[in-house]
Amino acid sequence: MNIDYKSLLQEYSQNEVNKKVKYVLSAEIGPDNNKTFLYDVFLDGELLAKGEGSSKKKAQQMAAKECLIKLGEIYE
Repeated sequence: MNIDYKSLLQEYSQNEVNKKVKYVLSAEIGPDNNKTFLYDVFLDGELLAKGEGSSKKKAQQMAAKECLIKLGEIYE
């Protein structure tokens, strides 16, 4: 089952705390054919989590997942 953590975080931010979610690309590591992307996720300007993945989408999903875990909305 694939969970869309970005959508869950967006729903949380709108319904629970009414804060803006922002993803910022912090780094791209490796050669063009094998990059790893690192993203930071901010909630109203506060850095809450980081994520990495083999694509920008995967890295954002991992950042959103880590953020939701930190907020106590999901558990690993």
